[in-house]
Amino acid sequence: MNDIAVSDPRFPVSIPEKAGAHYLVNGKISYRFKPIPHIPYKGVAEIFLAGENLINVHYEYLKGYPMPGITVRGG
Repeated sequence: MNDIAVSDPRFPVSIPEKAGAHYLVNGKISYRFKPIPHIPYKGVAEIFLAGENLINVHYEYLKGYPMPGITVRGG
């Protein structure tokens, strides 16, 4: 993977710098229930567990703005 060149939005006239290459691992597990009569949205329900940046890579899309580490969501 190649480095990407980014500029600092706080100083728009600055020379772009390299942010560095990175790999991310994301995942999602979900289960969709069968349609249930008399429930809105055609009675479809789903539960899920999703994770982003599962290997906890420290990276920045913009210089000075680090992205979050491991993030897990469920619903």
